[in-house]
Amino acid sequence: MDSARLVARRRSATRLAIAEAAARLFAERGVAATGAEEIAQTAGVSLRTFYRHAHLKQDAVIPLLEVGAERWQEQLGGIAPGADLRAAIADVVAHALAVDEDGPGQALTRGLVLTMLEDDDLRRVWDKVNGDSCRVLESILAVHLDGDDPLAAPLLAEAATAAIRITLERWAADGAPSGAPLGDAARETFERLSRWWS
Repeated sequence: MDSARLVARRRSATRLAIAEAAARLFAERGVAATGAEEIAQTAGVSLRTFYRHAHLKQDAVIPLLEVGAERWQEQLGGIAPGADLRAAIADVVAHALAVDEDGPGQALTRGLVLTMLEDDDLRRVWDKVNGDSCRVLESILAVHLDGDDPLAAPLLAEAATAAIRITLERWAADGAPSGAPLGDAARETFERLSRWWS
């Protein structure tokens, strides 16, 4: 592995460690009660390193949110040409949230999402990551569309993004909607949001 790749991997690992520390502290104590110094110390980095990766403490969680978005963007990019696009998106959405809801990472996810719903600055970060992901999805999905309907790609991207967001927010606040497994709830939400697509 060349040195540039090694540096990029270390940088990514540092950003993720900071993000996980911030998410854990925000969920445990709230955003207002958590300082950048505490996040840096918990992540095992200097304050200078923290600020190299995050301008504001709320920005520190962005890499954690982006990891999930990138994973399912990659899966959407793998949809076969000519596939039933709506069904394929529904499968990817369901797979993205088909997780062990009681697993160790899920407590962190649930706590972070709940905190985002309660803190306006963190909510802006959540909305930005969702908006950025939606724009990426639009370009991925446009490849599968003939261009006759210029609204198809943005609407499908919005429906997919909203399905993940709504399902995660409801799960964090109340448990899985209708008691269904999280992946099934996300699929149902996407299908309801995309009924217009034939």
